[in-house]
Amino acid sequence: TPLSVIAGYSELLLMGSYGEMSGEQTETIGDIKTAAKDLDKLIRQLIDQTNLQDGKLSLKQKPFALQDLVERCASAQVLAENKGLAFDIDVDVNLPLEMHGDIDRLAQILHNLMSNAIKFTRAGGLIKVQLMRTSDTTWSMSVQDSGVGIAPQALNAIFEPFYQLAQENLPDSRRGHGLGLAFVKDLTEVMGGEIQVESTPGAGSTFTASLPLLNAKEPVP
Repeated sequence: TPLSVIAGYSELLLMGSYGEMSGEQTETIGDIKTAAKDLDKLIRQLIDQTNLQDGKLSLKQKPFALQDLVERCASAQVLAENKGLAFDIDVDVNLPLEMHGDIDRLAQILHNLMSNAIKFTRAGGLIKVQLMRTSDTTWSMSVQDSGVGIAPQALNAIFEPFYQLAQENLPDSRRGHGLGLAFVKDLTEVMGGEIQVESTPGAGSTFTASLPLLNAKEPVP
């Protein structure tokens, strides 16, 4: 896409491929690269959200290794640690090592929840990711943070498209577009699951996506 081209050339400039730049130029090009990537992400989210609402988003159900899903958390761990956050991943030993589902979409749910947690947690806080078996037929992916928390009256609204918490509750200067949690909810429901949130203002939040457990070694219903 054109945005990918902009981001690509920005990266080349930052690498010095077209000559040395001043500190101010480097900072400006970095901002351009970040803005291009953010806009590209927004467009992809809008497309996915539209396809979900129109029933056109198809899941690629196939066997995958649980470890591969865990490894998809690595980029979020780097972001968290760069912000000064502790990051912990807990995987239930009772989960099958091989599962059945759309690993890319599962990772997308996790990524949105982890990104949200990182955004709303100040340096020195904790992000905890848990993959748990909750019954013979269900499992869950949860992301817990020690961030600013969510007011009780906003707990339902946060899953509405384009809803944003008040600016004063966001410690970072950058804000999202209010699509991440709406997409997580819709995608989780398409997978036959549900999303839940528990939060205490000033103490943090826990988002949990509960999903049907499909073992790769068992017939898919």
